[in-house]
Amino acid sequence: MTDDDLANLLGEKPATPDPAFRIDVFARVAQHKQRRAARTRALNIVAASSGVGAFFGLAQAAGFSIETAQPLFYALVAVGSAYLLAMEAVKGRRSPFARAFSQLRFRL
Repeated sequence: MTDDDLANLLGEKPATPDPAFRIDVFARVAQHKQRRAARTRALNIVAASSGVGAFFGLAQAAGFSIETAQPLFYALVAVGSAYLLAMEAVKGRRSPFARAFSQLRFRL
């Protein structure tokens, strides 16, 4: 990046090459990226919570109760657990599960 490109991100271009100017630009860009990621995470959490709430409300309005839907919930929990374990297994030795299981191994 040239100083002109950096100046477009931060403001006025300095008269001489200034390392502090570049650091300020990178800090501001990183801060914007962190805020954007935080907004995305927050929107995902709100959307997921709203979806779960809407599902249970609609299911109850349709006549389902916990007693009638219990086998479905058990199946969803089993599939979800298998999915999470598979995703952790794909990560290999760096996964938290692999580190936890390595503590349980006995060495001879």
